[in-house]
Amino acid sequence: MPNQHTNQTHCKRGHEFIPENIYTDKRGSRYCKECQKAYRQSPEAKESREKFRVSSEGRTYRSIWTAKNRKRVRAQNNLGNAKLKMEVLSHYSVGGTLGCCWEGCIVTDVDMLTLDHINDDGFKHILPGKRQRLSGIALHTWARINAFPEGFQTLCANHNLKKRINKARADRKQ
Repeated sequence: MPNQHTNQTHCKRGHEFIPENIYTDKRGSRYCKECQKAYRQSPEAKESREKFRVSSEGRTYRSIWTAKNRKRVRAQNNLGNAKLKMEVLSHYSVGGTLGCCWEGCIVTDVDMLTLDHINDDGFKHILPGKRQRLSGIALHTWARINAFPEGFQTLCANHNLKKRINKARADRKQ
């Protein structure tokens, strides 16, 4: 769909859109160079740059803000983590609908569902330089970044435990 502003001849502050006064970004949006220059010299721009300036304690102002707003940051992170968990567990559920993959199981409570390695090869998911296996949000993030690779399923906590018990019994018999 073409941009509705492509026929404009002037920016909103009245500067003419001529080749010498236009900056075009990679999406094709046009920006007035005069307005950009005025913004860079404005108090708002200075305030924005201050966020990344280092304070006398050696911390950036952004890190200071984060420390002062820890509850807000944590709530936002928790919301993002919950959405990620829903996305990943739904993807690995039967038919893309959130639920346990064990035949006959009707558990759909996201707090009771886990991501399971079908072939019990979780030892393969260790980040370089680390000793711990990926689990929880780190594993969910890895799965999304890697375009949801095969080899996973969604199981409820009970059936995940049942699978482990069955495997232990089979190993003892051998």
